Amino acid sequence: MFAFISVEIRLVVHRAMLHYLLTACGLSAEVLDNNQRTPLHLLCEHGHPEAFEYLVRKQVKTASQTSQLLEFKAQLKTQVESIAA
Repeated sequence: MFAFISVEIRLVVHRAMLHYLLTACGLSAEVLDNNQRTPLHLLCEHGHPEAFEYLVRKQVKTASQTSQLLEFKAQLKTQVESIAA
């Protein structure tokens, strides 16, 4: 559909869209999907290095921080389940 648009223009548009979603819309770049993947994981998986670099520069959590969050989430879930039992 947009094959006629140069790569450079697409990169500028993608960066602008990311910036808008993160700042004006208040969306978080640190959310996890149902498979425990962050936007950084998805950008790598789908081959968007420029967008990945943009998010890293915006200081989103790295993989080690994500694993710490997942560990904390699992501990919290265990505690909640033990309280409910």
